[in-house]
Amino acid sequence: MNVITNVGNGYDFVTGAFTAPFSGTYALFLNVPIKDTDPDRLYHATVVLNHNKIVGEIESGKANGLHPSSVTVIQELKAGDVITVEVVEVKPGASNASPPTLSRLAAYFSGFLLP
Repeated sequence: MNVITNVGNGYDFVTGAFTAPFSGTYALFLNVPIKDTDPDRLYHATVVLNHNKIVGEIESGKANGLHPSSVTVIQELKAGDVITVEVVEVKPGASNASPPTLSRLAAYFSGFLLP
């Protein structure tokens, strides 16, 4: 994983969590393209605030090819609030289907504090 800029050191590249270093309004961006050979399997990627409140959600996982799935969230955060991204399978596919793949080159989570 490449962390290009981490002003305020709010992003933890080990856990993938972002802890707001300052209170204010943040713009958060998420892209999670998932490739799956099973046309029935479906995933939701959620942007979660403080481990319980979903503030953004996208759907991904259609068969064949990487389908961009992006969401932008404008969210008021207090210093110390934690943002995480969770990907869950919401519609199972065939049990014999190969596992899905996530494009590590096209997936990203980014954000900044609005002025």
